[in-house]
Amino acid sequence: MLAFIPKKDKRKNDNKNINIRGSYLLIIAFSIAIGELGDKTFLSSIGLGIQYPNYKTSLILGAILGMIVSDSIAIICGKMIGKKIDEKLVSKISGILFLIFGILGLITN
Repeated sequence: MLAFIPKKDKRKNDNKNINIRGSYLLIIAFSIAIGELGDKTFLSSIGLGIQYPNYKTSLILGAILGMIVSDSIAIICGKMIGKKIDEKLVSKISGILFLIFGILGLITN
């Protein structure tokens, strides 16, 4: 729903902002860790780790490499699409898709 509400331009430079330059890596790592808690890939990695306890290092490296490759593909495709399509249009399309999938999820359950 927020995709349909126009954004206000907040380019004013306030000195009230917290300086977090040194902790970007920590913030990113924490955000990914929280986001991965309910991910099916994470849950399947745990299951495979239980099923094959002798291959935990390979499993961890494979899961990390898989996330890096899939995220890299998403970033590259996003940059290419971002150059060709306006940000407002992408926001509206994503909002409409979110609503459609939400409604479909309610109907099918």
